[in-house]
Amino acid sequence: MLDMFEGCEDKGDITNIIEDYIKNYVEEFVEYSLALGDAHGFIHDMLNSAIQEIDFRDIAEHYVDDVADELESNNTEENEIEMYPVDKDALAFA
Repeated sequence: MLDMFEGCEDKGDITNIIEDYIKNYVEEFVEYSLALGDAHGFIHDMLNSAIQEIDFRDIAEHYVDDVADELESNNTEENEIEMYPVDKDALAFA
């Protein structure tokens, strides 16, 4: 899932991606739920109105540090692996 953050240059980029992801997830879930329940009219309007009031940016800001730390951790692990390549022939003689 972290591959969705490739090319992010700072926490602002990460926040934007998280915000869009959460918003799309909520909207798709509501549409799917409404389609299953055949909700029309008033209930549909109420849910759409409530979604409009959600501050997805604020929610995303609660996750950005965790994602940034995870990305940094993965980058560090990849760099360590590249810095110390394993010579398979040397291991065969050990």
